[in-house]
Amino acid sequence: MSEAPGIIRAADGWTYVLTPDDLLWLARSAAYEGGDVASTYWTYASRLVARGRNGTMAQLVRAHSTPVNPRWASRDAPGCIEHPEMCDDDALATRAEARSRTWESLPTRTKALEWAAGRIPNPVSRATDFARDDVSASFLRRYPEARLVGRSGRQWYLAEGRDSSPRASVDWPRDYVTVSGTGDAGVAWLGPVVGIGTALVIGGIVVGIASSR
Repeated sequence: MSEAPGIIRAADGWTYVLTPDDLLWLARSAAYEGGDVASTYWTYASRLVARGRNGTMAQLVRAHSTPVNPRWASRDAPGCIEHPEMCDDDALATRAEARSRTWESLPTRTKALEWAAGRIPNPVSRATDFARDDVSASFLRRYPEARLVGRSGRQWYLAEGRDSSPRASVDWPRDYVTVSGTGDAGVAWLGPVVGIGTALVIGGIVVGIASSR
């Protein structure tokens, strides 16, 4: 995956160029979170617009998704200290596997590329969070302005209100967040370049951006 996979756009004009590293962590998360894969990708796009404008998509995914979050990586990690019942040997082994899967081994990679190219409609418009049904139900009780916008098995997808998010997604138009390919934008990833880092080309200008891996 050498080219920039796609661009996330918000209706207020903000844009974010997805990187290969972003798609790797998105695909790792989606492979282990359960629920609908496309809904997971779209929720993270909206979450980045609502909550992650100062960081990368990979950073946002790793901070939110339990299977790939370092807070849940070992028994002495913060999440496991607080909830040891969620950190038995099987759970920790699965999370270690999720964090180390290669791009080529992920069954979610093809849909990640299709989504980033703008070929998959958003089935959970406005969703900026997802969690298991019991966790989501508790969230809805604590934050009554939030709304349930989709379900897939036990996974619920939620739009957040002003009582839980600085940018309330419940108020967004349906197409507030869009994703499209970069073929017409002159965007491409060159990979590692000495003295620059990971090189991104936009309109013929080389920009250095560090990987979050």
